[in-house]
Amino acid sequence: MQEVFGFVKKNLSEAKRRKDTTSGERGAGKGAAALCPASAHRDPEREQRSAGRILGDTSISGISSRTLARGGNVASAPQEKLKAGIELIEDLMRSHGFIYSPAAAGVGSGGQFASGEFQRGNRRMELHYRYSLGLVTYHVGDLTLSHEDYMWSMLGQRWKSEYPGFSKEPLDDFRHLRTDLEHYCTDFLSGSDADFASRVQQADALKKTASRLP
Repeated sequence: MQEVFGFVKKNLSEAKRRKDTTSGERGAGKGAAALCPASAHRDPEREQRSAGRILGDTSISGISSRTLARGGNVASAPQEKLKAGIELIEDLMRSHGFIYSPAAAGVGSGGQFASGEFQRGNRRMELHYRYSLGLVTYHVGDLTLSHEDYMWSMLGQRWKSEYPGFSKEPLDDFRHLRTDLEHYCTDFLSGSDADFASRVQQADALKKTASRLP
Protein backbone atom coordinates (compact mmCIF):
# COMPACT_ATOMS: atom_id res chain seq x y z
CA MET A 1 0.00 0.00 0.00
CA GLN A 2 2.82 2.31 0.90
CA GLU A 3 4.46 1.55 -2.44
CA VAL A 4 1.23 2.48 -4.33
CA PHE A 5 0.93 5.71 -2.39
CA GLY A 6 4.55 6.60 -3.17
CA PHE A 7 4.03 5.90 -6.89
CA VAL A 8 0.90 8.11 -7.01
CA LYS A 9 2.62 10.91 -5.10
CA LYS A 10 5.60 10.77 -7.46
CA ASN A 11 3.35 10.97 -10.49
CA LEU A 12 1.39 13.89 -9.03
CA SER A 13 4.62 15.78 -8.34
CA GLU A 14 5.88 15.27 -11.89
CA ALA A 15 2.52 16.39 -13.31
CA LYS A 16 2.62 19.53 -11.15
CA ARG A 17 6.16 20.33 -12.32
CA ARG A 18 5.13 19.97 -15.96
CA LYS A 19 2.13 22.22 -15.39
CA ASP A 20 4.25 24.87 -13.62
CA THR A 21 6.83 24.75 -16.41
CA THR A 22 4.15 25.16 -19.10
CA SER A 23 2.52 28.06 -17.22
CA GLY A 24 5.88 29.72 -16.78
CA GLU A 25 6.62 29.50 -20.49
CA ARG A 26 3.27 31.02 -21.29
CA GLY A 27 3.85 33.78 -18.79
CA ALA A 28 7.32 34.43 -20.15
CA GLY A 29 5.85 34.63 -23.64
CA LYS A 30 3.30 37.19 -22.53
CA GLY A 31 5.89 39.13 -20.63
CA ALA A 32 8.29 39.18 -23.59
CA ALA A 33 5.58 40.50 -25.86
CA ALA A 34 4.69 43.20 -23.40
CA LEU A 35 8.31 44.24 -22.83
CA CYS A 36 9.26 44.26 -26.53
CA PRO A 37 10.03 47.91 -27.52
CA ALA A 38 7.69 49.54 -30.04
CA SER A 39 10.64 50.47 -32.25
CA ALA A 40 11.21 46.79 -33.02
CA HIS A 41 7.92 46.79 -34.94
CA ARG A 42 8.45 50.05 -36.88
CA ASP A 43 8.06 49.94 -40.62
CA PRO A 44 9.88 52.97 -42.10
CA GLU A 45 8.31 52.56 -45.55
CA ARG A 46 4.84 52.37 -44.07
CA GLU A 47 5.48 55.48 -41.99
CA GLN A 48 6.81 57.30 -45.05
CA ARG A 49 3.72 56.37 -47.05
CA SER A 50 1.53 57.61 -44.22
CA ALA A 51 3.44 60.88 -44.11
CA GLY A 52 2.98 61.22 -47.85
CA ARG A 53 -0.77 60.79 -47.50
CA ILE A 54 -0.89 63.42 -44.75
CA LEU A 55 1.05 65.90 -46.88
CA GLY A 56 -0.91 65.02 -49.98
CA ASP A 57 1.29 62.76 -52.07
CA THR A 58 1.66 65.22 -54.90
CA SER A 59 4.64 66.12 -57.05
CA ILE A 60 5.67 68.89 -59.40
CA SER A 61 7.63 67.36 -62.28
CA GLY A 62 9.42 64.97 -59.96
CA ILE A 63 9.68 67.31 -56.92
CA SER A 64 7.74 65.54 -54.20
CA SER A 65 5.50 67.16 -51.62
CA ARG A 66 7.95 65.98 -48.96
CA THR A 67 10.69 68.03 -50.59
CA LEU A 68 8.42 71.07 -50.63
CA ALA A 69 7.44 70.42 -47.03
CA ARG A 70 11.11 70.61 -46.03
CA GLY A 71 11.14 74.15 -47.37
CA GLY A 72 12.93 73.47 -50.66
CA ASN A 73 12.87 76.51 -52.93
CA VAL A 74 12.05 74.91 -56.27
CA ALA A 75 13.41 77.63 -58.53
CA SER A 76 15.88 79.50 -56.32
CA ALA A 77 19.03 78.85 -58.39
CA PRO A 78 17.65 80.05 -61.77
CA GLN A 79 15.95 83.02 -60.12
CA GLU A 80 19.16 84.13 -58.45
CA LYS A 81 21.18 83.75 -61.66
CA LEU A 82 18.56 85.62 -63.69
CA LYS A 83 18.47 88.40 -61.12
CA ALA A 84 22.28 88.74 -61.24
CA GLY A 85 22.19 88.82 -65.04
CA ILE A 86 19.44 91.43 -65.17
CA GLU A 87 21.63 93.75 -63.11
CA LEU A 88 24.16 93.71 -65.96
CA ILE A 89 21.71 95.10 -68.52
CA GLU A 90 19.11 96.93 -66.44
CA ASP A 91 20.76 100.36 -66.65
CA LEU A 92 20.81 100.15 -70.46
CA MET A 93 17.16 99.13 -70.64
CA ARG A 94 16.09 101.79 -68.12
CA SER A 95 17.84 104.46 -70.19
CA HIS A 96 15.32 103.59 -72.94
CA GLY A 97 12.35 103.59 -70.58
CA PHE A 98 12.03 99.84 -70.02
CA ILE A 99 11.11 98.49 -66.58
CA TYR A 100 11.93 94.96 -65.48
CA SER A 101 9.53 92.61 -63.72
CA PRO A 102 9.95 88.91 -62.82
CA ALA A 103 7.60 86.45 -64.51
CA ALA A 104 7.01 82.71 -64.20
CA ALA A 105 9.38 80.48 -62.21
CA GLY A 106 9.16 76.85 -61.16
CA VAL A 107 9.89 73.38 -62.50
CA GLY A 108 9.24 72.21 -66.05
CA SER A 109 10.04 69.07 -68.00
CA GLY A 110 13.64 70.25 -68.40
CA GLY A 111 14.18 71.22 -64.77
CA GLN A 112 14.05 74.44 -62.80
CA PHE A 113 13.53 77.71 -64.66
CA ALA A 114 12.90 81.41 -64.19
CA SER A 115 11.77 84.16 -66.51
CA GLY A 116 11.22 87.88 -66.61
CA GLU A 117 10.66 90.77 -69.01
CA PHE A 118 11.50 94.39 -69.68
CA GLN A 119 8.46 96.37 -70.76
CA ARG A 120 7.69 99.82 -72.11
CA GLY A 121 4.21 100.41 -73.42
CA ASN A 122 3.46 97.81 -76.10
CA ARG A 123 7.08 96.58 -76.17
CA ARG A 124 8.51 93.69 -74.23
CA MET A 125 11.83 91.86 -74.15
CA GLU A 126 11.23 88.43 -72.67
CA LEU A 127 14.06 86.41 -71.09
CA HIS A 128 14.14 82.78 -69.96
CA TYR A 129 16.77 81.19 -67.76
CA ARG A 130 17.29 77.50 -66.95
CA TYR A 131 20.93 76.41 -66.72
CA SER A 132 21.96 79.51 -68.65
CA LEU A 133 20.24 82.34 -70.44
CA GLY A 134 17.99 80.78 -73.05
CA LEU A 135 15.24 82.30 -75.15
CA VAL A 136 15.32 86.05 -75.63
CA THR A 137 12.26 87.28 -77.52
CA TYR A 138 11.16 90.77 -78.59
CA HIS A 139 7.51 91.81 -78.78
CA VAL A 140 6.05 94.96 -80.26
CA GLY A 141 2.27 94.84 -80.26
CA ASP A 142 1.34 91.57 -82.00
CA LEU A 143 4.75 91.22 -83.66
CA THR A 144 7.30 88.78 -82.24
CA LEU A 145 10.95 88.23 -83.12
CA SER A 146 13.50 85.91 -81.52
CA HIS A 147 16.94 87.28 -80.76
CA GLU A 148 18.54 84.86 -83.24
CA ASP A 149 16.26 85.97 -86.07
CA TYR A 150 16.66 89.63 -85.12
CA MET A 151 20.45 89.33 -85.36
CA TRP A 152 20.17 87.38 -88.60
CA SER A 153 18.12 90.16 -90.14
CA MET A 154 20.67 92.75 -88.99
CA LEU A 155 23.89 90.91 -89.88
CA GLY A 156 22.73 88.88 -92.88
CA GLN A 157 24.24 85.67 -91.44
CA ARG A 158 23.34 83.36 -88.62
CA TRP A 159 25.43 83.08 -85.45
CA LYS A 160 27.47 86.22 -86.09
CA SER A 161 26.08 88.05 -83.06
CA GLU A 162 27.66 88.15 -79.61
CA TYR A 163 24.75 86.29 -78.02
CA PRO A 164 24.53 83.34 -77.79
CA GLY A 165 28.25 83.15 -77.07
CA PHE A 166 28.27 79.66 -75.50
CA SER A 167 30.47 80.75 -72.61
CA LYS A 168 31.06 78.51 -69.59
CA GLU A 169 30.35 81.50 -67.36
CA PRO A 170 26.54 81.94 -67.23
CA LEU A 171 26.67 85.70 -66.62
CA ASP A 172 28.71 86.19 -69.80
CA ASP A 173 25.48 85.50 -71.70
CA PHE A 174 24.03 88.73 -70.33
CA ARG A 175 27.20 90.65 -71.19
CA HIS A 176 27.02 89.34 -74.75
CA LEU A 177 23.33 90.19 -74.95
CA ARG A 178 24.09 93.73 -73.81
CA THR A 179 26.60 94.13 -76.63
CA ASP A 180 23.98 93.06 -79.18
CA LEU A 181 21.40 95.39 -77.66
CA GLU A 182 23.77 98.34 -77.86
CA HIS A 183 24.92 97.70 -81.41
CA TYR A 184 22.02 96.10 -83.26
CA CYS A 185 18.71 96.60 -81.46
CA THR A 186 17.96 100.26 -82.10
CA ASP A 187 14.72 99.36 -83.89
CA PHE A 188 13.42 97.77 -80.72
CA LEU A 189 14.91 100.11 -78.12
CA SER A 190 14.14 103.47 -79.70
CA GLY A 191 12.74 102.96 -83.20
CA SER A 192 9.15 103.20 -84.33
CA ASP A 193 6.70 100.30 -84.57
CA ALA A 194 7.14 100.46 -88.35
CA ASP A 195 10.92 100.10 -87.96
CA PHE A 196 10.47 96.93 -85.93
CA ALA A 197 7.85 95.60 -88.36
CA SER A 198 10.33 95.95 -91.22
CA ARG A 199 12.87 93.99 -89.17
CA VAL A 200 10.33 91.19 -88.71
CA GLN A 201 9.63 91.16 -92.46
CA GLN A 202 13.34 90.98 -93.23
CA ALA A 203 13.75 88.00 -90.90
CA ASP A 204 10.77 86.24 -92.51
CA ALA A 205 12.25 86.79 -95.97
CA LEU A 206 15.59 85.30 -94.88
CA LYS A 207 13.88 82.23 -93.44
CA LYS A 208 11.90 81.67 -96.63
CA THR A 209 15.05 81.97 -98.73
CA ALA A 210 16.92 79.55 -96.48
CA SER A 211 14.09 77.02 -96.69
CA ARG A 212 14.40 76.95 -100.50
CA LEU A 213 18.13 76.24 -100.45
CA PRO A 214 19.14 72.63 -101.28
